[in-house]
Amino acid sequence: MALTKVDNSLLETTGVASASTFLRGDGTWNAPASGTNTPQFLAYNSTGDNDITDATYTTAVFDTEVIDSGSAFTSNTFTVPAGEGGTYYLSATANAGSAANGYLNKAIIRIRKTPSGGSAATVVENDYTGYSLTYGAGWTVTTLGWWQAMRADAIVVLAVSDAIHVEVYSDVSSGTARYWGGATSVTKFMGFKLL
Repeated sequence: MALTKVDNSLLETTGVASASTFLRGDGTWNAPASGTNTPQFLAYNSTGDNDITDATYTTAVFDTEVIDSGSAFTSNTFTVPAGEGGTYYLSATANAGSAANGYLNKAIIRIRKTPSGGSAATVVENDYTGYSLTYGAGWTVTTLGWWQAMRADAIVVLAVSDAIHVEVYSDVSSGTARYWGGATSVTKFMGFKLL
């Protein structure tokens, strides 16, 4: 086997290594891409039963904040703070359906964006069609009819002052349209800045 001499000039570097730098292919030291993914927020609905108008989009209530790093989440809405425009990851979940022996036709969750001085537009929407549910003789459902777990996720470019909120929709042919919250935090909204 033949050995090849290494050209040591290719290994020469400039700068000083540290825990916050890396060696580039051109021999220079550079800081890595980094960030704290802020602002970031996470809020959920704490109410067990949230009755809503049938077949109508309703702004979901998020009354319990877990994280709000930029103090930008209030009144069920995240508003992009000054200097924080950029690309964001957003995610919302909800369980919606019909209460007490009801029947769900369709459930929808959507994330909406309202630009400063503009009109609300849908960022992402997911809809779910209900299924026929027939109870046999002697069956009784007292706390929950038929429901659907829903989720909407998006990566979206947001400008300063863009306001983001979540809407739920439950179309039922019997029972009361509803979405659920509570200790299990099934209705929640979160997001953080990527870039």
